[in-house]
Amino acid sequence: MLLQSHSALVIGALLLAASTIVWARRRVTLAQKKLRIAEEQFAAVLNCNESQYDGKSDLIELTLNHMNQGVAVIRPDGRIWLYNKRALEYAGIDDPPFPPTTKSVVEAQLRNGEFGPDGSLLPEDVRAFLMEGKGKPPKSYTRRRPNGTVLEIRSDPMPDGSLIQTYTDITEIARAREEAEAAARAKASFLAAMSHEIRTLINGVIGAARLIETTRLCADQRRYLETIMSCGDALLVVIDDILDYSRFTSIGVDVERAPCDPVQMLQSAFLVAKPEADRKGLSFEMEGLESLPAGLVTDARRLRQALINLLGNAVKFTETGGVRLVAAVRDTEAGPALRISVHDTGIGVPEEAIGRLFREFSQVDDTIRRRFGGTGLGLAISRAIVEALDGRLGVCSEPGVGSEFWIELPLEEAPAPTGAAKPAKASAQPLRILVAEDVATNQLVIEASLKALGHAPVIVGDGLKALARIQSEAFDLVMLDMQMPHMDGLEAARTLRALGFCDVPVVALTANGFDSDREACLAAGMDGFIAKPFSLQQIASEIARLAPGRASVNRLEGTGVHDEDARRKTAA
Repeated sequence: MLLQSHSALVIGALLLAASTIVWARRRVTLAQKKLRIAEEQFAAVLNCNESQYDGKSDLIELTLNHMNQGVAVIRPDGRIWLYNKRALEYAGIDDPPFPPTTKSVVEAQLRNGEFGPDGSLLPEDVRAFLMEGKGKPPKSYTRRRPNGTVLEIRSDPMPDGSLIQTYTDITEIARAREEAEAAARAKASFLAAMSHEIRTLINGVIGAARLIETTRLCADQRRYLETIMSCGDALLVVIDDILDYSRFTSIGVDVERAPCDPVQMLQSAFLVAKPEADRKGLSFEMEGLESLPAGLVTDARRLRQALINLLGNAVKFTETGGVRLVAAVRDTEAGPALRISVHDTGIGVPEEAIGRLFREFSQVDDTIRRRFGGTGLGLAISRAIVEALDGRLGVCSEPGVGSEFWIELPLEEAPAPTGAAKPAKASAQPLRILVAEDVATNQLVIEASLKALGHAPVIVGDGLKALARIQSEAFDLVMLDMQMPHMDGLEAARTLRALGFCDVPVVALTANGFDSDREACLAAGMDGFIAKPFSLQQIASEIARLAPGRASVNRLEGTGVHDEDARRKTAA
């Protein structure tokens, strides 16, 4: 009995162990199956990722190679890590060096002549950096390839110190810019030519009228003459406005900041507008001049031009009452500023029309244009000048009450100008003046003008004849037109100075009235500049400034010196 019980226990234990082993094997088999499934899934995912990566890599490469821009990634050590086909094309390299570095690529480009002889197609700072290792490369620059393509090269830094460099073909943009610049130059040249032709004719009209004014006239003749002169002066203002505006829009407003006397500048503008105010019976006043600094840095001539426009408009649009010019220094958020205001009691401007005031060829309405005339350019020109001086031009107005036009400029004080001599009195002795002028009408006007001032003019038709006369005769002063046949005034002045006539004052007497013309005349060795049409007062003032009481001088042939006795013999 005991034996049977023991056997049963053994058999039960064996059965339990067997079932445990079977259960364990099943678990192992299940785990292995799951492992195989996981391995298969991982392999599938891995294969999918590799496929997607290869696809994305191909897509990126395809995209880069089809871009119109060249792209390159440059490591901090100079290695070129990535580039596309367009970058190779714009670099002018068919077979890139290996491994590609900025140094090896630049050397290949130099061998291929990509930068022109000695790097002449590169900007100066880029050439110094690439060829001499000087300075730093700019963030962006343009260069022209030997085939005429114009590239813009930009370098943008990455956080790790690498550079992404892009190469963009801007040939069409550059061509359009060059054509625009050429058109602007052609326009400026055309304006200069038109200015010369128009001023030449007006000089004949106004000049002859001013000469007639000096003769004995009956009342009717004087009234007719005043009409001619008034219309001529008005025509000159219109032409000046059109030419100034055209020049400003084509090449911009050129300003030259220099120390000046602000009071003198304001008084000068004031005096220009005063005669018309007096004629209309208007009060005309200036205030606040005592508050201004002794010296101011600005372009006094351009600022005066803007103020003359404002004062002229104020007088034109005011029938009763008066005009006041008020100057003051005030504090603004940007710092001290000079504020110049022109107040009038004129017709005023409706609020809805103020925005049109500073537009080109614009007035409030056509009735004003018909009533008062004008081109509608004066305020546009003034605004261009003030903005070129970093200032602001504004207006406050009430219809039927009046207007206030104001200019506000950054205040830059300067020491009071020194050395400004008072105009010298004209010499009691008549001066012998050589004039080179090719237009017969203008010859008549300048000859009569100089004789009216008590001088002795000698008229020739071009620069060559002027040089011949001055080498054989003595003259106290020379006046040269800029545009003449055979030899113009600029070349004649340069030749005159080169021959040793350095003591003879030379004045440009020209219908070329632009600032660039004035600068060209001074650069050629001239001492003064009178723009046509001119007045007797302008000529008298310039002669008094340059040759007050001068003795005539003449250069002795071959000696390079001046001899007073020889001069007297020659003059005799």
